[in-house]
Amino acid sequence: MGASLREVARKAGVSTSTVSRYVKGELNVTVDTSRKIQDAMSEVGWSPRLKKDPSLNSIALLVPSLTNPFFASLADEIVVAAKFENKQISVHLTGGGLASEISTLKAVLKNDSIHGILYVGNNMLDEVIDVTSFNKPFVMVDEIVLSSESLNKVPYVVSGNLNGAYQATSHLIVNGHENIALVGGPVGLSSAEQRELGSVSYTHLTLPTSDPV
Repeated sequence: MGASLREVARKAGVSTSTVSRYVKGELNVTVDTSRKIQDAMSEVGWSPRLKKDPSLNSIALLVPSLTNPFFASLADEIVVAAKFENKQISVHLTGGGLASEISTLKAVLKNDSIHGILYVGNNMLDEVIDVTSFNKPFVMVDEIVLSSESLNKVPYVVSGNLNGAYQATSHLIVNGHENIALVGGPVGLSSAEQRELGSVSYTHLTLPTSDPV
């Protein structure tokens, strides 16, 4: 008898529904649970029967570097997720500079073996390249690198930077800290602006006589 989803669930210590929804991309789980499911699948030799989209077999992931633990972890999770969808991920390092990001993008767009692009950028692209004219699916990941006028045309997946900064500042103030420094990212990037807004919004509400750095 071949391996079954039920056996995977038993070895991973989760329900069959959890495994089913996880492999379909319908459920977010913790890193620990994800690893348990993946290990169980490998151990019993089971893989999900997912619908294949032949038009998107190979996807390019553009990231600044893999020396940054965040980017390395992000790339690792994307590769793992793509495996369950029967997709191949090729990782392209841009170095984080605008010129290198653009040249890498152009090279990937010309590569007929690549069918889609996941883009983790450090610089705004509006004034140097028309993303809406790309001949391949393009998704921004982690950072919004286009102006608000283009956001309704280009999909993106980002963190809740404003709310995250708000909660982090709340935690510090609730624990008695008043002189709080915000070390942000480059001016002009959405993530940096949202984090500053979230932090400053909370300090203005709770410490009206203080000037947050």
